[in-house]
Amino acid sequence: MGQSTVVATAFTAIMFVAGISILIMSVVSGFGTLSEAMTSQVEQRDVLLDERIEFGSWTLDVSNLLRINITNTGDTTLMLNEFEKVDLLVSLNNGTETTRWIDFDTSQKGWLAGWDQRVKLIIDANDVDSDLSEFPVLVYLSTSSGRNSDDVSFVFDELQNNANRRKIAVTTGDGVSQCYVEIEKWDDANEEAWLWVKVPIVDDTVDTNLYLYYDAGHLDNTVYVGDPNSSSGETVWGTDYRLVTHMRDDPDTSHIRDSTGFDNDGTKTAVNEPIVTTSGNVSDAQDFDGNDDFVDIGSDASLDLRSTDFTIEAWIYPTAQTVRWPTIYMVGVWELSFGLGQDSNRDKLEVWVDDRDDYASNSDVTYNQWNYVVLSWDGSDYNFFIDGGPDGSQGGSSYPDTGTTFIGGITPFERDGCFNGVIDEVRVSNTSRSASWISASFESGRDDLVDYGSEEETSDQNGISTDYLLINRVFFRDAEGDLVNPMRLTDPIHGGWDPLETIEILVSLVDVDPSIEYLTFITPNGVQAHSSLTMEVDYGRATISAGKSTVTVSHDLGRVPDDIQLTAGSSFTDNFWVSSWTDTSFEIEIGAAPASDVVFFWQVR
Repeated sequence: MGQSTVVATAFTAIMFVAGISILIMSVVSGFGTLSEAMTSQVEQRDVLLDERIEFGSWTLDVSNLLRINITNTGDTTLMLNEFEKVDLLVSLNNGTETTRWIDFDTSQKGWLAGWDQRVKLIIDANDVDSDLSEFPVLVYLSTSSGRNSDDVSFVFDELQNNANRRKIAVTTGDGVSQCYVEIEKWDDANEEAWLWVKVPIVDDTVDTNLYLYYDAGHLDNTVYVGDPNSSSGETVWGTDYRLVTHMRDDPDTSHIRDSTGFDNDGTKTAVNEPIVTTSGNVSDAQDFDGNDDFVDIGSDASLDLRSTDFTIEAWIYPTAQTVRWPTIYMVGVWELSFGLGQDSNRDKLEVWVDDRDDYASNSDVTYNQWNYVVLSWDGSDYNFFIDGGPDGSQGGSSYPDTGTTFIGGITPFERDGCFNGVIDEVRVSNTSRSASWISASFESGRDDLVDYGSEEETSDQNGISTDYLLINRVFFRDAEGDLVNPMRLTDPIHGGWDPLETIEILVSLVDVDPSIEYLTFITPNGVQAHSSLTMEVDYGRATISAGKSTVTVSHDLGRVPDDIQLTAGSSFTDNFWVSSWTDTSFEIEIGAAPASDVVFFWQVR
C-alpha cells in the first residue's frame, strides 16, 4: 500500500517510486487520448483509473467522520454494472490493512458517527407557505412536545443531568450534516429543554426532516451546540438578526442576554425590575409591573435601522392597560415606539414615529393570553401581524433619529410608556420578514411546527457506530437517479457513471487513529482507483515536442514527490523515464527524439 503501479495491455506506463525508476514497456495502438485507451478495453479489470477517477476531496470532521468524494473526471461514460457493493480497502495506522464491504441494503439513512441514539424531527410543510432559508426552529423537549404532544423524555433518560446538555447534535435529513443549535434552557430535573436550531431549508411542499442525536458518552459538541453568547449559539441567528433576547435573567437578575453576535445585552431598571418568570411563552420571560420597569438595550450602531427595512417581533401577555402608551420596543425618546395604542387606537398594535405620526393594526390584542406581535417596515409601509397573520398596513416614513433602545418602557421620567404584563422572545432584524417567515415563526414559537418520531439506536444499523462504512450519496445517469440511503434494492444497479458525477463515502473512525494512509476503490466488475489520503495529488499532461527528448513538468506539492506515474497517450514504442525530480518539478525523458509530438498523462504524489 502507498505505491501505485499501472500495468495495462494497451498502453505504456512508468512509475517512479521512492527514488527508483521502474520501466514498464509494451507496444500500444494509436490512441489519441487516455479515454480512448480506457474505452478500448474489453474488460476494465486491469486498469487502475488514477487519471479517470479522482478522490476529489476528503475531510475529517470533529466527530472523526471521514467524508470522501470520488468523482469520474473522464470524458466518456464508465459503466458500473451490478453496482450492488463496493470493495473499500483502507490502510489504517501506518499500514495495517483492512478490507470491508459497503453495500446499499441498509435500513436507515446516514448515521452521524459516534452517536448512539437519535430521534427524528418532522417539520410540517402545511405550516410553511414558501421555502425558508436559514430558519430558526424551536425544538422543545419534554413529556409533551410538538403538534402531537409526543413524549421525548428518553433524551433526558440518556443524558441524565444538565452538564450533559451539549452532548447532542442536530442534523438535516441526510443524518450527517449538522445544524447549529442554541440551548436556551436545559432543565433535566423537570425534563424540559428549549433549543433553537438553524435549519438550512424548510420546504413548503414536503415535510422537512431533522435528526436529534444524544449520547451521554459523547464529548460535548461545542462546534455546533452552545448556550447563549457562545459562538455556536450565535451562529443560529446570523447577521440579519440584530437583537434576539429570550428575556431570561442572564447572567444575573439585573441583566438579560442578546443571543446574536452583536451582543446587545440589556440592563434592567434595577435588580428584579422587571422580575423574571418561568411562565414565559418559551421558557422564562420578564414580568413588567406597568409602573417603572424597563430594559435598557443601549445604542449600538447595529440597532440603527433608519436606512434599511426592519422587523420587530415579540411574544406579549398584556394584563392591563394602566398607562397611555404601553411600550414593547422603543428607540430614542418616542423616535420609534412599538406598543399598544390608546385613545382611538386603544388595545390595537400601534407604532409612533418621531413622536407625532402614529399607525395602528386593524385588530385588538387579547389580554391575559399570549399574543405573537410583529411590526415590519418595507421601505414604504408599516405592516402589522398578530398571531402569524397580517393585520393591517399603512404607508408612512421611517423614523428620522436614533438613540438608546428600550424594551417594556422608557426612562423613569416617561412613565406613560410602561408595559403591564409579560414580554418574551424579542427579536429585531434588519430586513422586512416575509409573511411566510412570520407565519412559520408563530407556529414554531407555540410549539406547533414539529413532530417527533420514536427513539432510534445504532443497533438498528447493520453494524455499530464505531466501526462502519457507508455510501451516503450516489449520482447515476439512466438508472435510479440520485440514490440516497436508505434504499432497498431488489435488482442490481445498472447505469452510466458520467463525468463529474460523485460517490460520497462516509467512514467512521471513532475508535481508531484517524491517520488513514491509503484507500482503494474497486467496483464488482474490477474498475478500481487508488488514492493516498495523506498526500496532495497533482494531475496533468505534458508534451515532448517533435525533435526534443525531454520536457520539464512543474507541480505544486512543495516537496519531493513520493511517486510519479506516467502514461503515454499515443502510439509510442521507445523507452521513457523520469529524472531530475525536485520539490517543484520533474523531467520526462525519452530514448530518442520523436518525429512528432508525444503526449504524456502524469500523476504526482
